[in-house]
Amino acid sequence: MNESVLKPISDTLGISSSVIGLLISFSFLALLAMFIYLKTMNIALSSVAMVIGSIVTSFLGLTPVWIVPIFVVIALLSFLKYSYVGEPSIRYPGSYRERLLQAYAAKFGYIDPVFIEEIDSHIKAVETLRKGYTRAVHKTQLKKLEKFVELK
Repeated sequence: MNESVLKPISDTLGISSSVIGLLISFSFLALLAMFIYLKTMNIALSSVAMVIGSIVTSFLGLTPVWIVPIFVVIALLSFLKYSYVGEPSIRYPGSYRERLLQAYAAKFGYIDPVFIEEIDSHIKAVETLRKGYTRAVHKTQLKKLEKFVELK
């Protein structure tokens, strides 16, 4: 740059005119580099997308038609398998049914077959049903039976 243009700026800032010239040159180079990067980034992304698209298309052309639905089904099944989140539960030694029956026998001195049938039906319903109102009703009934036999 011309010394006469930078002289008033260098006098005002108290910096050498050659340093100001270098700062201005680096600033323009940085702006030019950003401009080039932003323009070529879109070109690079579009060329990569074209290459990937052609690879996927050629792969699909080489695979038999029946393999694609199998991959889709496997992906959906694995997604459904790992996406279901059950309720956390505390595990106690012995089964839940046995603990209820032992608590009933400890409280009354015998085990009633009607009580066994009721427990079995509620436990089976809770185990087979997914989230919903019916499952919640059966869980509530089991909690009532727990309180009835004073099970902790």
